[in-house]
Amino acid sequence: MMGIVSTVFRNKVFLYLGSRYITYALQFVTSFYIALKLGPTGFGIWSFILLLINFYYIVDFGISNSINILLVQDKEKEVCYLNHILSSIIITLGLCVLIMLSFIVIKYSRFDFLVKYDIDIYLPAILYIVIVRNFNKVFSSIYRVKNRLFELAFFQSIVPVLLLLVIIFSPTNSLWYLVGAYIIGQSLALLLFIFRGQISIKGSISFQSVNVVFLKGFWLFLYNGLFYLIMFSTSSFISTYYSVSDYGKYSFAYSLAHAIFLFLEAFGYIVFPKIIQKLKGNDFDECKYVIRTIRSSYLATVHGLAYLAFPVFYLFCMIMPQYGNIQRILCIAALTIIPYINAFGLNTFLMAQNKEKTIAFISCASFVTNIIFLFLFIQILRFPYDLVLLSTLISYVLFTFLCSFFALKLLGESFSLSQVLKTAFPIRMSIPYIVALCVVFFFSGGRHFVLFFLPLIVFLLLNKDLLKETINMIIRLMKKPEIVDLK
Repeated sequence: MMGIVSTVFRNKVFLYLGSRYITYALQFVTSFYIALKLGPTGFGIWSFILLLINFYYIVDFGISNSINILLVQDKEKEVCYLNHILSSIIITLGLCVLIMLSFIVIKYSRFDFLVKYDIDIYLPAILYIVIVRNFNKVFSSIYRVKNRLFELAFFQSIVPVLLLLVIIFSPTNSLWYLVGAYIIGQSLALLLFIFRGQISIKGSISFQSVNVVFLKGFWLFLYNGLFYLIMFSTSSFISTYYSVSDYGKYSFAYSLAHAIFLFLEAFGYIVFPKIIQKLKGNDFDECKYVIRTIRSSYLATVHGLAYLAFPVFYLFCMIMPQYGNIQRILCIAALTIIPYINAFGLNTFLMAQNKEKTIAFISCASFVTNIIFLFLFIQILRFPYDLVLLSTLISYVLFTFLCSFFALKLLGESFSLSQVLKTAFPIRMSIPYIVALCVVFFFSGGRHFVLFFLPLIVFLLLNKDLLKETINMIIRLMKKPEIVDLK
């Protein structure tokens, strides 16, 4: 036992994943205490400041995603590699100029939201945070490719840690302490990235490189932005057409269900460059093998965690009666996320093969589908708030279906309807998923608690061998964390 513990604590991958979960916990605790300390009005202003910061974090033209893929693809071409890094810095500088101009417009246009939330005095600090954070986002992608997990963990954890310290030790409830934590945290991360020596400006200014980085980033920005809008549109519709209480229950349920998969998201973040490296070539037989391997273990883990959570959701509803009976929407939220996760490996393959326009189209089609079904379920069928989430489930199914279709087409495989469905939704995964849907929709009352174990039992029976392979993969990762490094 001590040997296993020692191995884990020396393993950079598990240390990074541990830091991410600790950070998630800190963020939850900190948000709770900030809400208590600031009160409703102060917390509303703080939430709007974060909304503004996060808006500019998303609107980055996809440069961080672009540089991530290009550095993997051109790892052996030193000149191109260095040129891409310099190009990403130049584009980010240009983006920061646009951000500064937008802040000038915000400052002197006296928009209603400035008057309502009274954040005019914070705008210079917010502008500084946004600019530094945009550079940190690009620099973190460079360190991500180089598998420098300490720097990544520091960048992702320093602000939540500082916010917690501020809440504990600040003498007043001033928002300036919280804004200051963001300024100090982002500044320290920037200095760490610069002084750890992986950010090079030795490349030459190349219009071709700038063009490649920007165009790839733009399409990836559309892909990520439109995909983000799927869930954003669902939240907006529910907040508009249902009561504040219903929206609160929905938000809480989705956040709790999504928390199940945070560990896997963190793992996917660090292995992304390695997967891109494996899938970038023209050896499609090798690509097929890699896709099958990574998807089988990843999907087995995701589905298993979701079904394991079902009885836990029931117990949670028992100990938190103030939230009412939200067991059904908790389960629906978990089942909604699964179809999107089924795209793992397929969408990555399309990215590695420079098909960013294709995945942008896929995101657009999925987003439009979500809007159509939101109108149908809310305006025509008058669904209760918890069933509205089915619109997102359908759009995620379409997303994964299209990823499967275009991936098979690119691989030269048969892309008949049956083959596309089989690839996107493997039978051994789909059967317990259908069982889970039936249990949730027809037996969500408290009297049927035992039935919530049924999807897990069916899943275990159908995937015993796959789970053994997954456990073996985890053991290999514990012993040899360097397998996620780029060679």
